[in-house]
Amino acid sequence: WCEFNQTEKFFEVFSIGSVNNKLSKYDNITMLKSLSLKGGGFDRLMRQATAAYQNSCQYGANYQYDLDFIIESVQNAFASGKKSDANALAGILEEANKAGCTHENNLGQASLLESQVAILSVYPNPLEPEGVYLQFSEMGTDQTFVVRVYDLYGRQLAETNFSVSQYGGEYFWPLDHSGWEQGIYLLRAKSDTQEFQIKLVK
Repeated sequence: WCEFNQTEKFFEVFSIGSVNNKLSKYDNITMLKSLSLKGGGFDRLMRQATAAYQNSCQYGANYQYDLDFIIESVQNAFASGKKSDANALAGILEEANKAGCTHENNLGQASLLESQVAILSVYPNPLEPEGVYLQFSEMGTDQTFVVRVYDLYGRQLAETNFSVSQYGGEYFWPLDHSGWEQGIYLLRAKSDTQEFQIKLVK
């Protein structure tokens, strides 16, 4: 995935197929050219998606999103053809790009994403009708986490809060996903000092 030439077309690198007429103007935009697009909407998405692609290649597991998630999210945004979807996803990627290689200073760990598996796990995944369990391991201090789930367009679908003991523990969320389509979703759990990202499958 990470081997691409800057002169390659954005649509080819992100495997974007046919788009509506309004978006066809982007057909021949290269990865390099996408970084200099000035507008909002899909201009903004292409800028941030190209930067996210490069950051994911550079930082690997230390970057907030892996390439599969970035590529599939961009594909879905172009498939929808909606400027609002493009801006929503661009905002999420822009936040990650500004953070770059995110480090957890308080615990002296290499990175949030690198330590994520040991600190937070979510199951069952793929999702089951009754909801999900969030398993936090020991983290040193009591923390309150805001937990949100987003679709691949960056739209928030659900939110809850957990007051997590310094000793960790298992917390149940009766997440109602009955109206969601099958696919990939993003769960983000954030406190004042830590943030975790988990891909959910329905």
